[in-house]
Amino acid sequence: MQEFHSFSEELEEDLNLLTDSKSIESYLRHNGDETHEAEDFSGDFREPDIVDLAEELGNLETNYLNNILQLKASFLREEVDDDPWEGISETITDLVKRCDSKKLELLETLHAEKSLSNRISSLRSEISGLKRKKGRLSSEISSMETNLSNMNRDIDYCKEQYEVYMSLRTRSEDLREEIGKYAKVLGLELEIQDEKNFILKLF
Repeated sequence: MQEFHSFSEELEEDLNLLTDSKSIESYLRHNGDETHEAEDFSGDFREPDIVDLAEELGNLETNYLNNILQLKASFLREEVDDDPWEGISETITDLVKRCDSKKLELLETLHAEKSLSNRISSLRSEISGLKRKKGRLSSEISSMETNLSNMNRDIDYCKEQYEVYMSLRTRSEDLREEIGKYAKVLGLELEIQDEKNFILKLF
């Protein structure tokens, strides 16, 4: 963009030079390295008459001045950046920022995935521990069920024995009553027999 700035300055100098000198020849002498332009101008026109020379030179100066003014106005109208790479640089900077943002998102995602993986591993370990505990509890429950079954069997046996005991007790009481009755009868018979013996002795 420095080249555009320098060219604009040259146009400004050319404009001032033409305004001050009012002569193309003075302009060409001021820019000695551009004498070929004078040749171009002289080649485009036939040598004018002396009478029309002033008018021709005036028209030529006016056209050249108008061209310079148009170029100057054109450059002033255009919004030219100071740095031609500024737009590309901004694009690259934006892309770098986006890449950094994506990298940060990927790192955060990776960290989250790592944390989730660790949590999953921890949960799997807990599940394995719970399964082992479930196995132990199942064994204990099975043992308790076996013991309960044995206890129920013992209770049933005790019930049977109790029923037998109660039956024998009832029968024993019945027998005791019968024995009491026989004892009474036997006692009476003994008393009668003793009395008979006593009477026989008297006679």
